[in-house]
Amino acid sequence: MAVIIIVVIVAVVVGVFLATYHPSKVITITYYDDLSPTEASVFQNDILPEFEKTHPNIHVDYIDANANDIASDVEALVQADAH
Repeated sequence: MAVIIIVVIVAVVVGVFLATYHPSKVITITYYDDLSPTEASVFQNDILPEFEKTHPNIHVDYIDANANDIASDVEALVQADAH
C-alpha cells in the first residue's frame, strides 16, 4: 500500500512540475485511490475542481478502485513502460 501512495505522490509532483514548465500544454494525471464513498464524493466534488481551477493546465482523471486493483494496474503500467 505504501508503494501505491508513493507512486501517486510522485505522479502528482511530476505532473505539477511539467505543467509549471509547460503551462500551455494540458497535462493529464490519472489518480487511483481506494476512498470511502463519502471521501470520494468530497474529493471529486470539492478537491479536484479546486485543484483544476488553480492549475488549469492539469486535468485529473480520478479512478476509484480497490487496493488490489490499484496494485495490479500500477504493476501493469510499470511492465508496459519497461518494454
